[in-house]
Amino acid sequence: REIYNNEGIAGFFSGVIPRLIGEILSLLLFRGACFLVSKYAIDSEVSRRKEVQVYTNGLFQYVAGVVTYPFTLVSNMMIVNHVGLAAGELPAMPVFSGWTDCFKHLRKTGNLWRGSSMFRRTVRQVKGNK
Repeated sequence: REIYNNEGIAGFFSGVIPRLIGEILSLLLFRGACFLVSKYAIDSEVSRRKEVQVYTNGLFQYVAGVVTYPFTLVSNMMIVNHVGLAAGELPAMPVFSGWTDCFKHLRKTGNLWRGSSMFRRTVRQVKGNK
């Protein structure tokens, strides 16, 4: 009820546009790469083997997820942005007017890929007076 009163019906769909864009791009990249490899890069007899299909599907699914990760990040940030949670309010997170504003802010600050790797984490250094 609070979401509806504050933001209207659109409040229930915060972050859905970048999620859809990311999912569609991921699907196109995944299916397109699998088709191109099975049709042109690998012999037809080899491409029909189950092991080859499993490994190529896994590889291209991973690559498509990595490439479209920024859209997932923006979607998740827009879901919690300015909803009353401490993590989605100032000073922890700027209040964004829309998902494109969030995308531009993340790109400008170099945080578009933050959290994309489980093993390699980066922390942006804040320049201040010493």
